[in-house]
Amino acid sequence: MQDSHVMNISVIITFVIGIASVYFFYEFEFTIAVLLLIWTLSRLFGVRFKQFGTGVGGALIRSEREQKCKTQISIDINVEELLKTDIVKERHEFLVEKKAIKEKSFDAWVKEMLKNYQKHNITDRPFHSVEFLVQGEIVWKDKEIQYMNIIDYEIFIPVDPTKFKKDDMIKSGFTGLQFEVNIVNGLMKLRLNGYDKKNSPRVVREGILGVYKTSQAVTSFPLIYCSIEHSLPMSMLNLSLHGTESYWLNKGDEKIDWVSDLRSIQEVFATYNYLCDHAEGEDTINDKKWMKGIKDFAEKKELLLKSSDTKDIYDKTNEDYFMSRMTAGNYAYQNNIWRIYITNINERKEMYLERALSDYYEEMP
Repeated sequence: MQDSHVMNISVIITFVIGIASVYFFYEFEFTIAVLLLIWTLSRLFGVRFKQFGTGVGGALIRSEREQKCKTQISIDINVEELLKTDIVKERHEFLVEKKAIKEKSFDAWVKEMLKNYQKHNITDRPFHSVEFLVQGEIVWKDKEIQYMNIIDYEIFIPVDPTKFKKDDMIKSGFTGLQFEVNIVNGLMKLRLNGYDKKNSPRVVREGILGVYKTSQAVTSFPLIYCSIEHSLPMSMLNLSLHGTESYWLNKGDEKIDWVSDLRSIQEVFATYNYLCDHAEGEDTINDKKWMKGIKDFAEKKELLLKSSDTKDIYDKTNEDYFMSRMTAGNYAYQNNIWRIYITNINERKEMYLERALSDYYEEMP
């Protein structure tokens, strides 16, 4: 009874405060009215209102941080090594089987396709380079603005370059090799596209309304786990339900929890945002949540780098490690297929102001 009596009094007080808020809005006393409205909402929703306020505050911090983002990502692809991969070898076998190309050894075909790449792209180099600049929510690719504001790039190598112009849009898995660089759920992937149901690496559902994979990753890079190295806006990392395996596998005969992968990825994105939002804090070393996130991300990053045989280019034990980073790019990783440079321009500017404008140099451990 006593608890019920206290609750009734609380409801009455909340009602009175709400009425007072409306009254002051009517009297154009907006400062008092807003304060009373906030008090009313806090009494009505309690912890949930506090969480809402925390979320809004976090979004404002994130918006400011994302608008300040200025990061350059440069990618060099070794086309010759790319053509030698097992995935391309499987495509070669399929094309020979379907008589889409003349039968010849894989090694001879790789040499021919490398020449086709060079002819189609008007270059004598066996490498392909692309550069992205992200400034706020805007993306430039090779100094041209991208109106969809996404990091995405295609390399097409025709089977017969005489039949294709460089800007030709009629491309398929039978007329050439379609490689694409994009970011899906925080992972940067180099994929081979152009699979149909007959040569798909995975068919989930047979029949007229079939479900099958149309692309396969040749290699990947754990971009999201390099959080404070680039601090890209979350929208650039492309959180997508359609980019998860569980969503598509659920369309097969065996029904599974189709959002299980998405839930796991959302947790990673939440940690990513927290690490980036609080990276410039003055007391991150005493922030247990931040330190745990940094440790977890570093461990997952190393596992994924190892799985793709990717290594940090710079030797951290070298005394010139920091100067090397500032000269070529803040961070750089490579495997036999590609090399990725991540230049956090804001960090690079800080390094420049800290080191280049000083008369002194402090050796690092």
